[in-house]
Amino acid sequence: RRIGSTSPRVAGYDLPNHGRVTLIAAPADHPEVLKYSAWKHALANKLDKASQGPTIPLIAVACAVYNLEAQIEGMRELKNEGEFGGRRYNFGKLSAISDLSAALGSISKSVLGEGNTFIKIINKPRFEISKIPLLKQWAENLHIQTGSSKLPILRTFSAFAMLATTAITIWDARRAWQQGDLDTAFAYGVAASGGAAWTAYIFGMSINPVVLIAGAILFIAASVVAGWLVDSDIETLFKNGPFGQYHRETRVPDIVLGDGDRFRHLSEPGAAYQQLLGVLGKPVIKAERLADWWQSAPLDVRDSLKRIDQQRKPSSQEEKCVRPAAQRLEPDDWVVIVHSPLFSMFQPHLFQLYAREDLALLYYNGAFNAERVERREIPEPKLAAYPVGGATVMYILPKQFPVQRQTPIVRFDKGIIHRLKVFGQFWLAMDAERSKALVLPQPNPKMWKPYVSTYWNRPPLSARAGDAVYWQIETSEFEV
Repeated sequence: RRIGSTSPRVAGYDLPNHGRVTLIAAPADHPEVLKYSAWKHALANKLDKASQGPTIPLIAVACAVYNLEAQIEGMRELKNEGEFGGRRYNFGKLSAISDLSAALGSISKSVLGEGNTFIKIINKPRFEISKIPLLKQWAENLHIQTGSSKLPILRTFSAFAMLATTAITIWDARRAWQQGDLDTAFAYGVAASGGAAWTAYIFGMSINPVVLIAGAILFIAASVVAGWLVDSDIETLFKNGPFGQYHRETRVPDIVLGDGDRFRHLSEPGAAYQQLLGVLGKPVIKAERLADWWQSAPLDVRDSLKRIDQQRKPSSQEEKCVRPAAQRLEPDDWVVIVHSPLFSMFQPHLFQLYAREDLALLYYNGAFNAERVERREIPEPKLAAYPVGGATVMYILPKQFPVQRQTPIVRFDKGIIHRLKVFGQFWLAMDAERSKALVLPQPNPKMWKPYVSTYWNRPPLSARAGDAVYWQIETSEFEV
């Protein structure tokens, strides 16, 4: 810009009036500005063409399906965090469904074609932004970006879906802060800022394609990093336990948000030590067929099982009422190995373990065929809590379904899967009255609840991992 005939002052000095002073600022027709503008428009056109093709919408659909599965299955334990955890779980599912719907709407143009009536309805500009006086700049940016100051239905829905995802990321940052995961909270905060930039571009508030690229990179990368930085159970105990840096410390954000007592139970050394034992001694449950396990079993254990098996009478069709504990062992029976470094101090007669066997068939001759599942509870083991070393016990469970054999040709017609679902609870009695006892598994320290007598009751067979407090639920699959 040029300053004319009057004598201007720069930094307190009078400039002579015999010439013009030029302030350094690139004009609109500057070569570098023109290069940047051309590059920006070229990048925007490439992004627009890529979004119109089937590749990016297809990737978006795959990511949305994965996100839906993660919100439904991976976040199931949030329901145990109380009212706020339940709200986060339900809101996450709704957001994931919205993301999947928007992704399917984006790919529908490639599938149905531009002339389809449905495609015209969802892509026609409908929501006028310029009528709102305070949003004139938004309308101008949207017109520059899309050629219209109106938002289509699909673009509006996609923007609100991304806005909901950003809100969930902020929610996760709040939860991480409450749990003492400050680095995770920071990563989620960065992801939320990237999600906000991404949302602004979808809405048309920002016309620079660099904002979209930077927002997408920040959101995706920071979300992945946040997943890596989430504190494990042992880290949570060390941070908030008797020797942790946050022991008996209630931070101001926790008080404001009403969660100042979240880790108050760790202020008692006994409870903290009990949870530490629960984390370090969490049982590991593995299952396989007796014939497969027998090949790698220790010789002394095999000899002991042979002696036990020989003492039992051979089963026959007439002896169907014989209890499983008196039946002979069969190659297709289930062997369940339970290991914990604390089992040497446990009393096996206080263990609870029961299981269910599922037989699932899926035929491949139809596009909409569903898996057919038959379920049978295993009422009693053939061998219960048999010690295999000082820290391992073994259960042998009777098979409920005969193992079906498939030829290579039949495998192309249907798939057969045997599933064994195991429920376990293990007690270490501390005194004769059992008034004080360590129960494995312990709940997550972030969602810890004191043990009450009702937790001794068996959960329903439909329960999933994390649904029942003080119960460990493991499901093993074996494809035929």
